[in-house]
Amino acid sequence: MLDSNLAMDRGKLSYISKLLNGETVIFQALNETPPLTLPELANRFGVDDSHDITFIVSLLYFLGILTLNGESEIGYLNFKIPNLVVRKLYVERLFEMFLPLDTERYEGRQLFYLTRYLISWTPNWHCNDAMRI
Repeated sequence: MLDSNLAMDRGKLSYISKLLNGETVIFQALNETPPLTLPELANRFGVDDSHDITFIVSLLYFLGILTLNGESEIGYLNFKIPNLVVRKLYVERLFEMFLPLDTERYEGRQLFYLTRYLISWTPNWHCNDAMRI
């Protein structure tokens, strides 16, 4: 559970994820490859523009849920998630989108942390080693 002070950011991210292309932007922000890029930030926001990726990325930036991360080779603005706390908001939102029931989210978290633990504590493990066991 995240700090209650982040409830407003969680609500904003939830709203944006429900917009057309919002889910795509959230996935790309988490993946970081390729980075989210825009030629320029949107300078006006209208209801008709809410499906546009430029609108969504700009809104996330102005809300502080994305931050600038330099420029691409062709001068486009690169964006990334600003810190681990906000990254956790993105991950929690994905859990809510794909695992709508609390029990599913709990089981998904347990599996994620178990898998992460096993991978981090299995030095130089290869498929060939598994065949020998």
